[in-house]
Amino acid sequence: ILSLLKPNLVRGSVSVQNQQEPKPMNELPNNELPNNEHLLELAKRDQELSDASGQEVVGLPYGALMRDVSVHADERGYLFEVFDEEWGWHPEPLTRVYVSTILPGIGKGWNLHKEHEDRYTVLQGEMSVAMYDGREDSPTFGGCFYVLLSERRRRSLTMPIGVWHCDYNLSEKEVIFINCPTGRYGNKSPDKYRLPLYTDKIPYKLPPGLSGY
Repeated sequence: ILSLLKPNLVRGSVSVQNQQEPKPMNELPNNELPNNEHLLELAKRDQELSDASGQEVVGLPYGALMRDVSVHADERGYLFEVFDEEWGWHPEPLTRVYVSTILPGIGKGWNLHKEHEDRYTVLQGEMSVAMYDGREDSPTFGGCFYVLLSERRRRSLTMPIGVWHCDYNLSEKEVIFINCPTGRYGNKSPDKYRLPLYTDKIPYKLPPGLSGY
């Protein structure tokens, strides 16, 4: 009697006797098995990672620039340059610099500038930058773009005039970054225009759960 009451143990779980197991995939008739022709119609191919010269291909709104930052490290620590006119990277001179931070789970945006560009370089952490090009005269009008700026791979990014952008932090560490804007914020007449984080006016789907403005 005790043996009849004892459950069957299957890989650490209790199973019911005479329970029907699902039919394994390899026992299905050939005409019911998924084939590559069908699966490839559903699949999305990876985008090009580099061009013929070996340069990384990154989707950016028209006028945006991105530059890898060289890091010089030794047994004492490391050093990297943020801006040098000799690079010829950006036509506008360096006139002002400020440091900003973003706490975990916070988004700053959506923002737009009419009179100046932002120029970002991350010092610590990882900052996600979402962009939407609403400029009707732009070749990338209507496009949505995304760039990750990280301490693991240091890069500088410019934000063109007229491009909506949202900077947010999905990591568990505070983001610290430098901005070298090409013009003043303007306390009396600020050159900053805002839309809510989760506005339906911009066709970019931000990750859920962010707070901020």
